[in-house]
Amino acid sequence: MATLASDHPLAPVRQAVGDAPLLTDADSLALYSHDVLAKGAEPLAVFRPDSVEALAAGIGAATGAGMAIVPRGGGMSYTGGYLYSGGPFLLVDTAALDRVIEVNETDMTVTVEAGISWDALRRALAPKGLRVMAWGTLSGIRASVGGGMSQNGVFWGAARGTAADSAISFDVVLADGTVMSTGSDFFRPYGPDLTGLFAADCGAFGVKARVTLRLVREASAFAYGSFSFGSHAALLGAMS
Repeated sequence: MATLASDHPLAPVRQAVGDAPLLTDADSLALYSHDVLAKGAEPLAVFRPDSVEALAAGIGAATGAGMAIVPRGGGMSYTGGYLYSGGPFLLVDTAALDRVIEVNETDMTVTVEAGISWDALRRALAPKGLRVMAWGTLSGIRASVGGGMSQNGVFWGAARGTAADSAISFDVVLADGTVMSTGSDFFRPYGPDLTGLFAADCGAFGVKARVTLRLVREASAFAYGSFSFGSHAALLGAMS
């Protein structure tokens, strides 16, 4: 990566996090300006932190310099969720934040970094006979947990609710670089729902860094069926 002049818009970010997590080559900028179906403006840089601390430092430096922050999960969106054309911006790619932090088999929770894919989480939990309640979207094996939380993904396991329904708490990096935890580490069905404020927000209110999800026991057997309905009313009635 070329050395940046001290007055370059990215200079404060580079000073905060170094050169390694910043991609500024033409191919990367072109690739990351697309979602599955459409193209937006190119970012000043793609920021790929490998720790929550680096994520927070980079976001705080970028917003302090007047840059917008656009978060990206697995890049499988087809809704324009991370396409932006409102001015200079830093695109945050969370793919390197992919660790399973804790599997708590007593409290039946799992805490992960938000960039982990649903597929990687499934493979980590399978040997323990566990899974999350809704375990992935139709977007593909690269789709991330943070992306599913941010767009309220729904598909695999959705009989138990959408992806965000299983979230207990988020650690969210706010615009000034503060890391805020939205809840306790256990399920609480009452009181102000601060976690829900950040669900389905496309990352507009903050960048999800960690997610704690409820676990369930994996089924001991599986069966599948195919159904046909003569009307939309019958189909929707059966689904509900």
